[in-house]
Amino acid sequence: MVFSEIEIIVALIFGVVIGQSLSFKAIKSTVSTRTIDNKLDAIIDYLGVEFDPYKNIPLDILQSIKEGNRVKAIKLYRLHSGASLKEARSVIADLEERNKS
Repeated sequence: MVFSEIEIIVALIFGVVIGQSLSFKAIKSTVSTRTIDNKLDAIIDYLGVEFDPYKNIPLDILQSIKEGNRVKAIKLYRLHSGASLKEARSVIADLEERNKS
C-alpha cells in the first residue's frame, strides 16, 4: 500500500496533536514541542507542501480581530483549537500583524 505525501503529513500532524494532548511527562521532558515543530517543518519543506497555519481560522475569530476585540479573539481561538493561553495569544498577535498589512 502506497501513501501520498499529504496522508503522511496528516498522520504526522495527528500524531503530534495526540502526543501533546496526552501530556506524557516522559515525552515532554525529553522532546520539546519546539523540536517536534522543527521536525514537522523540515518534513513539510522536504515534501514541498505549502502550509499556511492561518488558512482555516474561523470567521468569528477573524471578525473579533477586525473589531479590535483581542480578548474575545483569544477566547474563541482557545475554544476552537484547545490551545494554551500562551499559544492563543501568539496566534492572535500574528493574525493582528497580518491584518495590518
